[in-house]
Amino acid sequence: GERLYRTGDLGRYLPDGNIEFLGREDFQVKIRGHRIELGEIETALAQHPAVRASVVTATGPQMGDKQLVAYIVPDRELLTSASEQQSSPEEQHHQEYMPDQEEGILLDPIERLKFKLSHPGFRPIDSHQTSVQLVKPEFNEELIEKYVARRSYRKFDSQPVPFVQFSQFLSCLLPAELEGVPLPKYQYASAGSLYPVQVYLYIKPNRVEGLAGGTYYYHPALHQLIPLSADPTIDDSLYTDNHEIFDGASFAMYFVGQLDAITPMYGEWSKEFCFLEAGLMVQLLETSAPAHQIGLCQIGGFNFDAIRHKFGLNKGHVYIHSLLGGRISVTQTKLPALVQGTSDLRFLLELLQEETEQERDSVPVQQVASSSAPILTEKPESVLIEELRSFLQDKIPAYMVPSTFTLLDSLPLTPNGKVNRQALPQPDVVSHKPEKAFVAPQSEIEQTIAAIWQEVLQVDKVGIHDNFFDLGGNSVHLIRVHSKLRQIVNEELSVIKMFECPTIDTLIKYINQEQDQRSSLQQSSDRAQTRRASRARRRRGRD
Repeated sequence: GERLYRTGDLGRYLPDGNIEFLGREDFQVKIRGHRIELGEIETALAQHPAVRASVVTATGPQMGDKQLVAYIVPDRELLTSASEQQSSPEEQHHQEYMPDQEEGILLDPIERLKFKLSHPGFRPIDSHQTSVQLVKPEFNEELIEKYVARRSYRKFDSQPVPFVQFSQFLSCLLPAELEGVPLPKYQYASAGSLYPVQVYLYIKPNRVEGLAGGTYYYHPALHQLIPLSADPTIDDSLYTDNHEIFDGASFAMYFVGQLDAITPMYGEWSKEFCFLEAGLMVQLLETSAPAHQIGLCQIGGFNFDAIRHKFGLNKGHVYIHSLLGGRISVTQTKLPALVQGTSDLRFLLELLQEETEQERDSVPVQQVASSSAPILTEKPESVLIEELRSFLQDKIPAYMVPSTFTLLDSLPLTPNGKVNRQALPQPDVVSHKPEKAFVAPQSEIEQTIAAIWQEVLQVDKVGIHDNFFDLGGNSVHLIRVHSKLRQIVNEELSVIKMFECPTIDTLIKYINQEQDQRSSLQQSSDRAQTRRASRARRRRGRD
């Protein structure tokens, strides 16, 4: 006669009145407070070309200690062929940011020019096909100046960029608050008006007036530069073939997509939209920069991972593109400078015209292979595991990425051909490196929260960057922490916010932000009350 609940779990009703829990019928599990469909992870794994089959399950004796485990049947032929191409970590970095310049790439200058003059980007048109001629604009001096000014500048003035001109140059990214328009208006488009692409800068010492050397974050809404690192050293070797341009530049700009700011709305399309937005931003900056005597040069390939730490980025940030910039003279934006700068190209055109009909030995033009999924370039199975972990991070939320990957020759099957999950081997011990080094709590509030976590989770030590759920916490633990924390810090905390701030560091930042907002509101309220009291006294005086 007691109430029962439909939980979606499988159970067995025993003669003594107890119910034995047998698992989920739909392979749904709860890990660190999150309900997870295992089939979603298996579907994402199946998209990787090196995965022939996969099964994901949850293991662990206690609910709070459960971990996701992925069993993978890899494509052994792909692993074997890739093992013959094993490279060192340094070579792998170089290949990632500077693709192989031998296979499928034209190296001969004349052949490259031939390819360029063939206009491969134009769609071939049948001579018998009808067409409509549009009205062309008049190429007057003003229009020609626009064409000439927007180009890649590879040489810069040694004089520092004036602060006012540098500020005006960045102002094209500044949104405008318009009357009657609910959202800020930018000069470039963004999917869903989210604007997830962030701009970071590296300023060389003494190259921009009034700015110390180091790294900065540009806040477009405030039109402010936020200092991040005072280490004014970025090695020009990172720019390989472009180190001369980097040596002459005054600053570098890096466009980084914050995927967390767009993924909830656009999912797997988020990165593509970030690339589109960055392209619009670069075009806007390149067209406006010459008016402020600033030149820009696009630099795509270099080892950005080597300097990520200088900008304080997290796993949700993805590098997109970069620019090098510096001061230029007015004459550099005029036609004579463009003519002089293309002298090498004119020389190649003359050589091409003088060339005989005999074909030069050259590498045939080939399309460089590309794929939405990474292809193995190294041999060991550990590389495949790390590659799968990175691959999944772009497909599914972080809490759904398995902690352990186990490679199998084949999956165990039941007599009727289904996967026998009970026969899967015990996974290897998780040896996953923490995302951040251990940082002990320092302030009183940090130590207070850490002590509560230690008491509730029964752990020996807690760092300010440790994830509550990674330490074994679940929703029940979170409720206990919430109750104790409210009594001690006397704050009206939301359980949902604690769920969204799973580290002590992020939780304290949220608490401080709330306190600042309440303080600001209280000050505004006090000022308004003072003004009302003052007006009341004046009215009484007149009466």
